[in-house]
Amino acid sequence: MQPKPSVSLIEGKSRARISVPLKHQKIALYYYFFSIKNCIKLSMHCIDTANVSNDTDDMKPTVKTAQLQIRVSETEKRAIQRAAKDARMDMSAYVLSLVLSANNRRFDALVTAVADAATPRFALAELNSLLSGLKGSAFRDAIAQSPTASLSPFIANYVAAMVEMGCAERNLPVPPWTQTIGALPEPWFGTELVSLRLYLLTHSPAAFRSRNLFIDSTLGARV
Repeated sequence: MQPKPSVSLIEGKSRARISVPLKHQKIALYYYFFSIKNCIKLSMHCIDTANVSNDTDDMKPTVKTAQLQIRVSETEKRAIQRAAKDARMDMSAYVLSLVLSANNRRFDALVTAVADAATPRFALAELNSLLSGLKGSAFRDAIAQSPTASLSPFIANYVAAMVEMGCAERNLPVPPWTQTIGALPEPWFGTELVSLRLYLLTHSPAAFRSRNLFIDSTLGARV
């Protein structure tokens, strides 16, 4: 018995060998090239749990359980592959690094820590240290995205006030997400001493006063 003729289909460095009768070769080739022309996809699989990037921040690896697909041209795909290779990252990590900066991930992690803390004082102080140490574009990138954690009205206003104050000090526009947070319905004072409340009413930073928060701290000072 004579062996059936076969056709080899090659894309990039991968090879798929399909054995088909001779009369079906044209059909196989047609569907192959049709799929290559019309269905080029870049699939960013985010289900790996290892920290595959070379980021230098000290955050723990995030367990990734979702995936996202985007359509790109063949030229764009090759360009992303080259850029990711040059950065010594896989494609998913490289694209994410362009969308979410290390400072933004750190900001989100610290806000989550504030939300989860039984007593948020120390977590707020750590968040304050991060924000006060960032300059210009680094600060802008860190606070560009709204926190992912579910925040109480008090924490949401406190974090928003810190961000708004930092923007004012750096002459940066306020991120839109802070404007979606309504001010506290009742005033909150950073002291239980009634004799100090009049002082706080007049000396609290404007970003905090506008949110009914009255404290004697500024960004860079311990809260």
